[in-house]
Amino acid sequence: MPAILDLSSLPNFSGHEHWGSIMSIGMAPEGFRADVERGALPTRTTTLWDILIDPYFGGFLAQAGVDVYQGARDAGQDDFHAWASAEPEAAADVLRSAVADQRMTGAYQCIRRGIHRLHGVDIDGLEIDRVMEANAAIGEAYGDLFGWYKTAMDRAEIAGMVRPVHPEYFIRVDDEQAAQAEMAFTHTVLRIDPLLGFWRPESPQRDTWAVVTGIEPVDADSWRAFLEALFDLAAESGCLGIKQLQAYTRPLEFTPRVDAEVKWLGAQEPEQARIFEDWVVHECCRLANERGWPHQIHVGTHNLAESGPLPLEHLARHYPNMKLVLLHC
Repeated sequence: MPAILDLSSLPNFSGHEHWGSIMSIGMAPEGFRADVERGALPTRTTTLWDILIDPYFGGFLAQAGVDVYQGARDAGQDDFHAWASAEPEAAADVLRSAVADQRMTGAYQCIRRGIHRLHGVDIDGLEIDRVMEANAAIGEAYGDLFGWYKTAMDRAEIAGMVRPVHPEYFIRVDDEQAAQAEMAFTHTVLRIDPLLGFWRPESPQRDTWAVVTGIEPVDADSWRAFLEALFDLAAESGCLGIKQLQAYTRPLEFTPRVDAEVKWLGAQEPEQARIFEDWVVHECCRLANERGWPHQIHVGTHNLAESGPLPLEHLARHYPNMKLVLLHC
């Protein structure tokens, strides 16, 4: 009889980590707050509802036509979490059938099994006593967020992890002590997709980085110096690579552009914006190639016609020291 292999005991490495999407940590103008602030701590007690209806599984529910916030509105509340805190049985009743329809999805089973492994509670069925038990365990664990994170990694046999972060993550700190605790076990890759929108007439992110780098990007030479200074700062903060998720909004064919083609700032027609994006991607790839950094790229996403990976062959050939890491596929 063949031996049974317990895969749960095998060490693994999380190369695409998104723990900070839960709403108890919250949002910033640039995106998930944990992706733009080192040491971002929850702003209130974290509950099962944060884990269950974060933007990822919450997106599954929304695509299935479920408005998880309707119950709160019906109860005269604007905030789901305030309503669920006041009326946990009512919240569980609203979500029970919606979650049951997702029972065989990978997203739900990962959440269910993760909570069971980490907190010892099986939430399947959303029975109110289990909901309350999970709420208590999760609230206590997330009260020491980064200490808990290390504990959870040990329990899940996760040897290390890489997180994609916005450029602001390297200059913005929420809590200094928490930031030090986070960076003790966190490796980062720099999201370059925000940079592709820096042509806009009003760009607070571009203005911030112009002050940080001391370089106002207005032409090809200043843009190259601007990007290099940003990359240098990220590298000094321990960054290990770059990432982009343009597959959600445009094809992955990044045509090489000469400087004279590019309109650097101001209102752009769609084709002008694409030329600017192409130029920035190639410059970022050049900088990654020089540093030997890998490049994470989302492919095979919901818009399959535009997210196929074949156009990336040009980047692979032109930047041989930059390994392409295809995500989602």
